[in-house]
Amino acid sequence: MRANTKRPLLAAACLIAGIAICAAILAWHEWSLARALASHDLHGARAALRATETQFAREITQRGETIARNQAVTAYIGQALDNTLPGIEPDYTSVVDLLEERRTQMGLAMVAMLDGEGRVLATTDRLSGVREYGATPAFIAAKRGQRPEHGLLVDGDRATRVVVMPLASYGFSDVFLMLGEALTPTFTQTVVETSGSATGLDVLLLASDAAGTRTLVSSLPASTNGTVVTNWSTLRASGEQGEPIAFPAGDRRLATSVPMIGSTEAYAVLLVPAGGDAQVRDAARWPVLAGVVLALLALVMTVWWVMRRIFAPLDEVLRVAEYAADTGDLHLRMPDIGIPQMKRLATAFNRICVRASISARD
Repeated sequence: MRANTKRPLLAAACLIAGIAICAAILAWHEWSLARALASHDLHGARAALRATETQFAREITQRGETIARNQAVTAYIGQALDNTLPGIEPDYTSVVDLLEERRTQMGLAMVAMLDGEGRVLATTDRLSGVREYGATPAFIAAKRGQRPEHGLLVDGDRATRVVVMPLASYGFSDVFLMLGEALTPTFTQTVVETSGSATGLDVLLLASDAAGTRTLVSSLPASTNGTVVTNWSTLRASGEQGEPIAFPAGDRRLATSVPMIGSTEAYAVLLVPAGGDAQVRDAARWPVLAGVVLALLALVMTVWWVMRRIFAPLDEVLRVAEYAADTGDLHLRMPDIGIPQMKRLATAFNRICVRASISARD
């Protein structure tokens, strides 16, 4: 293949290689930016979850204090405890009626009174027939620290946030008040709103115990909950970086699981778009795209300069040299063309021709 044919192919290969490198840089930038944005959104989602938990905990604690400070409640509790004869179980009927009234007024799922061992003395809702909560982390912590402690109870397909409050400061050293509030879509919606609509966050609460893995509350469409449950084992091992999940409709989300209030049975699954915030990604894409275009223009200009300033003068030098070698004409002279090195080559060729002409005359 002639040199003048190879050079355009070489130039085209350089341009193709440059375009391929730029495309690879764009793809890498797009992937790394999407991953970074999604990870940032997950971090914000975890913060929103904790903030919502804190808000709900504060509200239910305030309601518990309102009930505990009520003189009628303490009077009925005291009456039930003081009027008990040895060997006769106290009658808490009046206490239950009063607690039910307070539960209804405050929109709670349950209100219970527990003894010093966590056994139920009176309750408005006995979860699955449970008669004692002494082994629950919330009760253990409340008894040890003598302060309100929060936890989560899973009962079949429902989850109840609870606060266990010692009543020692109200005159009952071995009595605890437990309030429960059902986890509903309001909780997940609050997490989404706290995170901000731009993140595209969805929250799904799962229960995972001996009965299996099931959905408790979800902001996702019901038809997509099964995809999260299917990937549950992978999500639990994903850590804070999250795990990408592909949904049947083609939507890709980055998801992570977070234990709910330290629970070993209930988890919050946080899902954000795998590409992060589209507006941020678009805004970050333009500077990189402009840099790639400038790099391609610089490559084109470099190839053009090399072809014009190096290869074109070299072709001229070769043409004159080949003609002189073929014809024996030593009177040829090369013009000063191209870069300094090419000019030096032309000068050297001209000197050779002059010396050869002198030698031929002699």
